[in-house]
Amino acid sequence: MFLLWIYALLSGIGLYIGAEMLVKGSSQTAKYLRISPLIIGVTVVAFGTSAPEMIVTSIAAIKNTSGIALGNIIGSNIANIGLVLGLSALIRPVQIDRQLIRRDIPISIIILFVFYGLSIDNQLNYLDGSILLTLMIIFTILSIRWAKKEHRSQPPNDHHISEKNNSLQKPIFLSILGIILISASAYFFLYAATTIARAYNISEYFIGISMVALGTSLPELITSLVAAIRGHDDLCIANVIGSNIMNILLAIGIAAVIAPIEITQELISVQYPIMLAFGILLLPLTMIKQCFGRIIGCMLLFSYSAFIYVTYIM
Repeated sequence: MFLLWIYALLSGIGLYIGAEMLVKGSSQTAKYLRISPLIIGVTVVAFGTSAPEMIVTSIAAIKNTSGIALGNIIGSNIANIGLVLGLSALIRPVQIDRQLIRRDIPISIIILFVFYGLSIDNQLNYLDGSILLTLMIIFTILSIRWAKKEHRSQPPNDHHISEKNNSLQKPIFLSILGIILISASAYFFLYAATTIARAYNISEYFIGISMVALGTSLPELITSLVAAIRGHDDLCIANVIGSNIMNILLAIGIAAVIAPIEITQELISVQYPIMLAFGILLLPLTMIKQCFGRIIGCMLLFSYSAFIYVTYIM
């Protein structure tokens, strides 16, 4: 048991170092490519921090453990908003980019309703997974077009052009290294946490929707916290929104193509509405106030804590 706690501690350190690398590399890459960190955050960074969810959900699908596959994604998406954004806002007020309000948050809400609609028959099959993966391809193409449009709108800089080829390799390498370190650290932390939880006779359902989800959300959590501390607000918020989009379109899409995912009525009637509520809540909050301060941070954390408590006593 003592060794498991050592694993958890070392994994936490690895997560922090990896997040530092990813935030630094991503922000520098955005600068050199003359596109906003928002685009990088909602695509590249989000893909990197969503890797654990994809791995865990795919393995769960292969092993026909639908509860863990879905519980992981639902719990992770709720944790990304309630826990990750809540803690980030407590560290320092986080400014919300208008592009997120006009484009990315509405897209994430539409995807939530599509996900709910596909799940209403209590199963996600090959066709459902194919639809989600097709939407992922469309989202990726649109993101590339938005990035190109931003690139063309930025005025060229001779000094930037002369150093671009020499300077771009380092931030890209740093970002990739950060993603690898974050994914590996999250895996070991997840293993340690779930093993410890089972030793204390905590139910598999609660482990799936809370501890497994929290473990796979650690990359988003640490990356967003580091981004908030460093003042990279765009990366902080975009990472969460992009990760939630990829968790559904990519992670669940791949899992459903691998094997049909059975959905219990309890998930449809309780967990899905909670996930929808957290996702929809972002839009009015950002429209009313384009800065998440400590009050909103406390509200999000309280809501997430209430979700965990209700899940535990069910």
